[in-house]
Parts: sequence; structure tokens; C-alpha cells
Amino acid sequence: SYGMGGYGRFGAVLCFNASCTANHRNYKGQIERCPSIKQKRVPRYTSNKVVSTQSREELGANKTNGEGAVDQRLSMKQFNSSQLLKMNGTWALSESIPEWMKQYFAWHREQRRRGLKLDDDTKYLVVSCLDGEERCGGLSDRLQPLPLYLLMAYATERILLIYWAKPCSLEEFLIPPRDGLDWRVPKEFERHITETYPSNLEIGKRLEAFLDGKIYLNTKVVLPIVQKWDGGRIAFNKWNGFTDEAKGGPYASLYHDMFRAVFEPTPPIAVRINTTMTKLGLIPGLYTGAHVRARYPAGSGPLGIRNIDGNKKTVNAHDKEGNWPFEQYKEKVVDIATNAINCAYGLHPGAPIFFASDSHETVQYIVEESSFTNNTMGFPVVGVVSPVEPLHLNTPFYKKYECPDFYAAFEDFWILGQSACISHGMGGYGRFA
Repeated sequence: SYGMGGYGRFGAVLCFNASCTANHRNYKGQIERCPSIKQKRVPRYTSNKVVSTQSREELGANKTNGEGAVDQRLSMKQFNSSQLLKMNGTWALSESIPEWMKQYFAWHREQRRRGLKLDDDTKYLVVSCLDGEERCGGLSDRLQPLPLYLLMAYATERILLIYWAKPCSLEEFLIPPRDGLDWRVPKEFERHITETYPSNLEIGKRLEAFLDGKIYLNTKVVLPIVQKWDGGRIAFNKWNGFTDEAKGGPYASLYHDMFRAVFEPTPPIAVRINTTMTKLGLIPGLYTGAHVRARYPAGSGPLGIRNIDGNKKTVNAHDKEGNWPFEQYKEKVVDIATNAINCAYGLHPGAPIFFASDSHETVQYIVEESSFTNNTMGFPVVGVVSPVEPLHLNTPFYKKYECPDFYAAFEDFWILGQSACISHGMGGYGRFA
């Protein structure tokens, strides 16, 4: 179950079954009521074992081998399915990742093996978040459009790279899998990326022209930006000939496998995930996730976060900067959270529910003080109880924090993404997981 904000929707496409979702809060901020849980149920299992999250000690970068290297570009047409199995490991066996995307992964890997160059005709699509750039957004804003970015890179034969300057480099949180797509930017490339900014390619009417090679044809480095509520899903599905959004489409069906072909948690975050899941008794694919975006939307309306101090400039502060007044909004947010859990229960009755929120006080209340505490409803509702609010990736004060201070968002995100079903509301984070 997911709610408002991008995080919940983000979680929903990453879970084991992207069609097993419930929207507990609509785009207007209104609660979508699910039936209340009125009687105790017997949990389907009580095992506290957990399947290890895969991690590795070394990044396993694709290093250029100077012997026999060829300077000219390779066409993606040279790669076929038989080569994919030899080159790219288990993701090539995925039935949900389309053939064109597998072909691109293979081509991309060979380009990396040969070495990235700026003095030939190789072209790049660099998804970036640079210092001074205000529209980076949160975690789901940055990563949810990944299928569309892959499509843009494939259609124009560009090497897809990802570069974050804030709040930290992406490699502090996520790394490429050993046999996956290596999106990291070499140090010698960083200057060229910052020099290219702000020549961003806005999604919209120009997207089709870009995919057809009518614009930016001779531009070596293109920095695309997608700031859409759907994370580029509609455009991606349309390109793939799918228009019935009610049925999810290829975007939702491929996301689980695709994301894991591009990212895995860094070792410190993987340790946190394993430790938390073991402690909470969560087994991948055998629990339901519920996410509530308590600090969003900002604003003065009845469904928003009112401005506390009278300064209009701080209307959005609680969302990005924290210090959300839980006690002031307790009655409303507890109602939202309770409904989110009701919706999650309806997706998978009797299964444990992992509850996450951008408000640590909301999680603490649900886990320790609510009617769901201590398995009183006949099934466990668990969550990460923390003494501090989770940081928003787009906080304007990111420079005063250390990279580990942002780990919580990635920990919740991966745990939500390993659930069988998701209850979510507005925004992208919960739907993304």
C-alpha cells in the first residue's frame, strides 16, 4: 500500500508483483478507504529467516583491455540473444526484460569494455544531479524514469551514465551488479558533464523528436531530465505500443528485473537491510509493504501541511527539510496510516506488513502504540523505529550531512521493493518500490 509522494509508487513497481498494489490515498490527497480489519487472523508463517541480500566487496568495474581494442563504435545490431547469455549473466534469462533492452545492455557492456572516449564519435546520455540544480527531486524522481532513459539511450545509440553531485555520489548508495549495466562516470568525464549543464532535454513534445534522431543528433553529451508525476511511464508504454494504463503495461512488468540489472545496494546498506529484515522476521516475497508520505503535500489546504510560522517561503520546508509537527497532525496521519495497513492486509491477508513513512514518529506510533502493536490483530506490523526523521534527498541543506545520514531512505526502499505487494498513496516513492 502506498500513499502520496513519489516514494510509495516507486516501491510498488520494484516489488515482486507490480500488479499487486493498492492506492490508499489518491492524487488529490483524499483517502481511498479499504475495509477495516475487524478480527484476528492467524499468520501464515512465523519464520524469522531471511534470504541474504546480494552484495560484494569489490565493485567489479569493467576495465578497458588495451590489447585488441578497436576505436570504432559497435552497432547494437551486432548483438543477439545467444551473445547475451555469454556476456551478461542471469538478467539475460529474465522473461520480463524486453529483447531490445537486453540488446542494449550487451552493447553498453562492450562499449565499457573497450573504454569510454571523448575524442571519437561515441555519444552519451548522462542522467545527472549537479550542484546548483534545483529540480533533481527525491529518490523516486531521480530513478523512477530509468526505463525511459534506457529507451532514449537505445534509440539514439548513446552510452547511459548516471552522475550525482548531491547529496552524494550515487555510488555511495547503489552500485552496478557484477554482470549488470555499469552506469558509473569515470573521473576524467566529470568536467565534461558539468560543462554541459544546463543543456537539459526536457521530456514532452521534444521526446519523440529525440527518439527519432531529429534533435541533438550531433550533441556528444545530453543531460535528460524527467520531472513527471508518472516518472515517464506513459511515454515509455506508448513507445512500446501500450496505451491501456489501467493494466500497468510493460513499464510495470519489467521494472523489478530491470532495476536489479542496473543497481544493487552498496555493502554498508546491504548489511543494514539484512540486519533489519532478520530482526523484523521479513522474508523476501512473503510480506506486504505499506508506505505513507506524511510530510507531503505541502501547502495550506485541508489535506496539506500548513505553514507553521507564517512565512510563506517555508510552506514546503517540512517536506524537504523535516521537523514535521507530528502531534499537530497526529489524528489525520494515524487515520491515513491505519487505512494504508488495512489496504495492505487486503492484498495479502495474514502476511506480515512492513510499514514505512517519511515521518519517524508515525512509524514509531504504528509499531509501538497503535492497535497493530504486538501482533494484536493476529499478524505482525513492523517497521524501522528511528529517533530521527529520514532525510529527503533533495534537502537544500545536504552539505551539512554525511552520506550515511541518507541511508535510511535506501534501506526502506529496498525492503519495500522485496515485498510481495505494496499499499501506496500519492507520489512516486511507494509506487516505485
